Amino acid sequence: MTADKARLLGAEAVKRVIDEGAYASLVIDQTLKSAEQELNEREQRFFTTLVYTTIEHQAAIDAVIGKVSKTPIEKMKPFVRALLRIGVCQLWYLDGVKPHAAVYETVGVIKASKMRNLAPFVNGVLRAVQREEKPAADGESLLSVPDWVVSMWEKDYGEERCRYLTQIVKTKRPVCVRRNPLKLSAEAFEAALRETLETSAQSGNASVKRGTLAEGAYYLERTGNIGAWKLYQNGSLSVQDESSMVAAMMADAKSGERILDLCAAPGGKSMVMAESMGNIGEIISRDLHEHRVCLIEENARRLGLTIIKAEQGDATKALEKDAEAFDKVLADVPCSGLGILRSKPDIALHHTEEDHQHLLQLQRQILETAVKAVRDGGRLIYSTCTLSKEENENQVLAFLKDHPEMHLIDLTGKLPSLPGEDGVLGCGLTLWPVDGGHDGFYVAVMEKTAEH
Repeated sequence: MTADKARLLGAEAVKRVIDEGAYASLVIDQTLKSAEQELNEREQRFFTTLVYTTIEHQAAIDAVIGKVSKTPIEKMKPFVRALLRIGVCQLWYLDGVKPHAAVYETVGVIKASKMRNLAPFVNGVLRAVQREEKPAADGESLLSVPDWVVSMWEKDYGEERCRYLTQIVKTKRPVCVRRNPLKLSAEAFEAALRETLETSAQSGNASVKRGTLAEGAYYLERTGNIGAWKLYQNGSLSVQDESSMVAAMMADAKSGERILDLCAAPGGKSMVMAESMGNIGEIISRDLHEHRVCLIEENARRLGLTIIKAEQGDATKALEKDAEAFDKVLADVPCSGLGILRSKPDIALHHTEEDHQHLLQLQRQILETAVKAVRDGGRLIYSTCTLSKEENENQVLAFLKDHPEMHLIDLTGKLPSLPGEDGVLGCGLTLWPVDGGHDGFYVAVMEKTAEH
């Protein structure tokens, strides 16, 4: 199968994400699953990189297309617009693609379609882009972050931190995997992992680096299709960002406890807690959508975690059976996702300031549900994958003000290390996204007093 297939699928994916509002991670996963037999590992990596990079640089890409094309970009046919976007992406941002190949192969896609009559137009636009100067990286770094987010970050964290955050979204985050301690020791896992990478024909100069915050976290480069690995299929590892692992670690889940994980899908934090518990106890992993409940069940089954009971449920609705029934309740709430922009750049396309206000209300509703399920002496863990004081510290402080029975737990010393500027402890723990490391995240732990 030639790379043309990867480009065709890339254009279709970009169209679905940018023009139709689909989520990049879901579109990419669905596409790779359906095209598993058509694309080899190199082509799968190319497709994934092409889609994410096009979305990351959409503002600059659209600007140059608009400059060189006589047809306004908004009046182009959606597929042609998407094809031009991935073409410019290859010319400007994919160093491994030679300019003539970027143009020739991209034009080849339109030639093979029912819109072949538009091939000269696509060719002309891409040739014109070749003559344009690519914008400086520093000047462009702000373009992928909405103005209202930049303003909020400046207000919340100051100009220097805001500048850092707008630049970090342009960095590449390596894949992070988690070792299942119930399957393999660290020594056996690392040996198996290196052997897997060395024997993979597509791995190239693969590298392995241990995480600094979560035990069992490893960063990998040039992995190929992890889903095809024996280590993945037999439940020895999962793909999960280290910051997400940290949020689950803060629950301090212990063997024999009963835990409720609200908004749980795809279940990564439930899995971390179940592994910490030695697969002894009970975790109710709940999600609003049935198809996402199935994801939790699939992951638990693959990892051999029998204490996880996945079920459908609305996190904003308190259930009588849940009343003060759990030692720990994890509320990993829907959020603006501003801590994971480099992993899911389409968030910047879909999330608006109006959405932000709606999320604040939804988060508070979930907190009110969650606290009812915590037993006396139990703990409520609140987490987000965003960087916003309104959604994080301020949300927690407002909740604590209305719930005198809850008090904040100091998380100092809960991590093996918090190197340099990776994060900050205060009202909860904020993790900044790190170049070559974890994404941004927030977690706070509150305990319910026995008498209230």
